[in-house]
Parts: sequence; C-alpha cells; structure tokens
Amino acid sequence: MLSDEYLAALSAERRTAMWREAILGGTPQLLVAERDAPQGARVEGWIAFDRSRDAGAPAATGEIWAFYAHPDAWSTGVGRALWAGAHAGLRARGFDTVVLWVLTANPRARRFYQQLGLVPEPAQLKSFAMGGRILEQIRYTGSLGTRAPAATCP
Repeated sequence: MLSDEYLAALSAERRTAMWREAILGGTPQLLVAERDAPQGARVEGWIAFDRSRDAGAPAATGEIWAFYAHPDAWSTGVGRALWAGAHAGLRARGFDTVVLWVLTANPRARRFYQQLGLVPEPAQLKSFAMGGRILEQIRYTGSLGTRAPAATCP
C-alpha cells in the first residue's frame, strides 16, 4: 500500500488539529473505543460518520467517513461495537441508507463490511493519488434497517 517513508512523514499534529476542529464543529460524528490498560486508556479504534459526501446523494443517505481499528483489536468485537454505535447514530439523525468507501486492496475490511450486510457497488470506483501511489476505492452501500445491530465487545 503506502511506503513506510510516506507514513513516517505524516504529521500527527496536523491530524490532531483537523480532528479537534471536526469534534468542536460536530461534523462528522465521532465514536472512539478505548480499553483500560496498565499504562492508561488505549484507543482501540474509532469511527467517523455523518451525511453522505457523494455528489447527488439522497438526503436520507449517511456515510461512514472513516473507520479504523488497531490491529491488536481485530477480531475482538471492537469494530462491531463501533459499527453498532454509528448505525444507531445515523438512524437517530434520520438516515435510512449508509455508504462507505474502502480501498479495493483491503480484503479484510471488505469482508468485514460484507459481514455487516453492506454490498459492494462495482460501478462505483474512484482512484486517487497518495504517497506517490495511485489507490483505488470501491463504494459499499446498505440499509440501516430499523434497529442497530447488537454490539458485543469484551
């Protein structure tokens, strides 16, 4: 995917400032999963969601803007708990459909989204440059139904 050099050059300070502004502004909504650890609380993952940013998206379409879990938290229920929280948050804001974009070269995330009931839209692909590479994303979509899924997290 991205080179180690590119990732090392990313600015934590700039990302922190960007997320601070987003949190203070209330867009997008943000949920964070933490786990108690001997050295203090540790962030296990987070999910950002709000209305769809896709051009022409219906008003009732929400979007998962970003969704990350630390590799140590994979297969522990953290991702499902974050998804359940975002699902409930999107429903509470009146959305009945959700979309998200995921890298086509991320089979683990794609399987996870399909297990949640989201469906890939092969006609909805977009490419972008990052870190000197061209990356491709595919859009997934799904119904939010009437109830949030059960959240299970140890």
